[in-house]
Order: sequence, then C-alpha cells, then structure tokens
Amino acid sequence: LALRTHAFWLLSASMLLAYFTINVVYIHLVPFATDTEVGASPRTAAFLLSFLGASSLVGRIACGAVADRTGPRAILAICLGVGGGAMLGLMAVSQLWGLYGFAIVFGFASGAMFNLYPGITGELFGMASLGTIMGATRIGLALGSAASGPVAGWIFDVSGSYDWAFLVAGLA
Repeated sequence: LALRTHAFWLLSASMLLAYFTINVVYIHLVPFATDTEVGASPRTAAFLLSFLGASSLVGRIACGAVADRTGPRAILAICLGVGGGAMLGLMAVSQLWGLYGFAIVFGFASGAMFNLYPGITGELFGMASLGTIMGATRIGLALGSAASGPVAGWIFDVSGSYDWAFLVAGLA
C-alpha cells in the first residue's frame, strides 16, 4: 500500500537526491582538496574526510536527540537546506581552513539525515511494515549513491572543474 502513496515516492526521491549529494562529497572531496588551488597533501585530504565523518557522528547524535522531542520532519528540512547550502559554498573554497569549515557543517547535516529518515518513515507509514518500507525507500538511496561518483566525475571531466558538479549536488 505504501507504494501507492505520494509520501512514499517523495521520501524515496528525497533520499535519492540527498545521498547523491552526500556521496559526491565522500567520493570527490579528496581529489578536490588535492587537485585544486587548495593543494592539500593526500594525508591532509584523507584526514579531512575523517574529520567530516566525526562531524557526521555529532550530527547523528545531536539531531537525533532534538528530533526525539520535536519530530524529524523540520530537522530534516533544515539539514537538507544546510547541506545543499554547504555544497554551494564549497565552490568558493580555495584554502584548507574553508574545507574544514565545510567538513564541520556538511558532516553534521549529512549525519543527521541518516538518522532522521527512519523516524519520518515510521511517522508516515507506522511500525507494522517499517523494515519493508525502509528497504523499498532505500532503493532511491542506492540509486543516488551509485550515480553520484560517475555523474560528478563526468561533469568534472567535461568542464575541468568541480564547480558544476558541486552545483548539481547542492541543488539536488
């Protein structure tokens, strides 16, 4: 029955676009940091990715606690907006400190998203078939994740810049 609802398809589309964006970052942040004017060493760029992961953990815990009190929908909307805005801001980054700022903001927002989608799924469809419905909506997540690397890489190859790839990901 869930497949017949607009809510299911909107939730799936939201996951596809969100995880497209998240995985563009996880796949292309190190090359961006090392191959552009930022000029980070491979070690520093790898640490940056670890730093982003740590920020993600903080976002999961903090926003999960807030969502338990307020509900997950508004928190998810805020995190989607913050994550998209951070992607657009990434296009202006030319120094290492800017990448660390991005890692804090984007990591926090993307980590929060990970925990908020199950709560929203439960609110929308109840708990009786939660596992099945989450599995079905995760098809969007998988498609977005799978497309992210090749699409952003192709955009970079065609344009010679990460700007267009980050713009697409930020708008997504």
